[in-house]
Amino acid sequence: GIELQFNKVYTEGISKVTAEDIQFALQLGYEIKHLGVAKRTDNGFSLRVHPTLVPKDVLIANVSGVMNAVMAYGNHVGPTMYYGPGAGSGPTASSVVADIIDVIRATHQPKEDRVPALGFKPDQMQSAPVIGIEEIEAAYYIRCFAKDHAGVLAKVTSLLANSGINIELLHQEPSKENHDDATLVMITDVTKESSLDEALIAVQSLDEIDGDIMRIRVDSLGA
Repeated sequence: GIELQFNKVYTEGISKVTAEDIQFALQLGYEIKHLGVAKRTDNGFSLRVHPTLVPKDVLIANVSGVMNAVMAYGNHVGPTMYYGPGAGSGPTASSVVADIIDVIRATHQPKEDRVPALGFKPDQMQSAPVIGIEEIEAAYYIRCFAKDHAGVLAKVTSLLANSGINIELLHQEPSKENHDDATLVMITDVTKESSLDEALIAVQSLDEIDGDIMRIRVDSLGA
């Protein structure tokens, strides 16, 4: 029942996700899925599209290949999901023909009898604030390359703690190419994205950190 505000939808693709991230996610009990999320919060609506770590035992984690899924949550019914192919000649043709039928049906019906595209009459739509991505609260997967020296891990966790960020899971793996380096992988507790941004800037500035830090949002999806 809110107005469409596509210009306020945060979008992020999958180009930065590596095979290494997929493997680490699996080791930690997650799948990486590209999700579109619409969620009501106390401060407004969160509208975003981005890669997300979801637990393996959540239904949507098993949606693969050309299959798509829409998951919705009801106050009492809980999660429900609609699942089907989103690509291929048959599914595409079905969608095109369905759209043509809708257009023809709408042009032959009196205006007052038409079903609105979004299910709400225009005068029943309401304006609603859409919060920025920096305002959302989520858990996060963090991966970075660091010098495998004593005290480095303590520095990283201390900087995160300074921003009020707790670590739920931590994995350290020595580099196969350089024994002086290691990959640090962490899953944080739920925190505000702006707090994480602040902490990662400080971590990135450490001399012992090599390359860019990877961050992927984590969502339990009610699991």
